Amino acid sequence: MDSTAMYFGFELFGLLVLVLLFAYVLVMALVVRNFKNVFENPLAFLIECAIWFIVPALPIFYFTVTKGVQASTAMRWYIYMGVTVVIFHVLFHISGFYDYLFGNVLAP
Repeated sequence: MDSTAMYFGFELFGLLVLVLLFAYVLVMALVVRNFKNVFENPLAFLIECAIWFIVPALPIFYFTVTKGVQASTAMRWYIYMGVTVVIFHVLFHISGFYDYLFGNVLAP
């Protein structure tokens, strides 16, 4: 099998997993609607979102710039990655995933 086809298949599989995870978390966020943490401390929530935007995408920005990719393209990838991570972070908060993960199980 051609390595290009294998790489494309791997990218397609990764995108499919990302889309399915997004759909699942979106549905759970619409069902659960846990805004408790967001409304109790909005400043902390905004700081969390800023950290989740900056930190995960920094290695991608660094590696793309040092490998010779144009700065504008690297910045665009950085912004896409940061926005994607923040969207997942917000959905994880609203869906109650973090409460369940850290032992604060929501009462029925």
